[in-house]
Amino acid sequence: MEQQSNDDSSEFKYSTKKGKKKVVEKTVREVDSIVGLGALVLSSKGLTSLEGLGARPNVTKLYLQNNYLTSLEYLGVLPNLCELHLQNNWLSSLKGLQPQPKLEFINIEGNPISKHPLCRIMLLMLVGNALRKIDGENLSQIERVHSARYPPKAKEAVRLGWILEYKRKTDAEYDEIISSLKGNTPTDYISQF
Repeated sequence: MEQQSNDDSSEFKYSTKKGKKKVVEKTVREVDSIVGLGALVLSSKGLTSLEGLGARPNVTKLYLQNNYLTSLEYLGVLPNLCELHLQNNWLSSLKGLQPQPKLEFINIEGNPISKHPLCRIMLLMLVGNALRKIDGENLSQIERVHSARYPPKAKEAVRLGWILEYKRKTDAEYDEIISSLKGNTPTDYISQF
């Protein structure tokens, strides 16, 4: 494996406190990564953002576990990605998750979103039908059917950071949710679990 240095001597943007830990903002371009045999290893790097990840067409396995990620923004479509390891981050939504045409396995345990009863449905909606396992457990046919019942606007809302609910929304309600999330304004429809 080859180690790539992305040190551009830039200063961190600012510090934030989450819980009892002080976390310094750190993007992909500010850390060293290990690349080899289609794997990109960025685990335990203190990442708070995937900014700088860029297009990586040869990546088949992406290791992002044990960081401080709160969103999946900047994780573009990786056309050959088969495994995505996100465990033990701070993801409370799936904001920014794009379709991944070959992704079969995702590990998201240890994130707040993983405790949501519809997390598996949301992952399937966003990633696509190649997905086979979440946290080592096979997806069921019932989960696939349930995921397919949500309209495209639900998928768009989830990709923007909304948390899926059992109760179906009308098109007008989804439009309001999407509009609100794009404008970063609060709304009564954004659910918390």
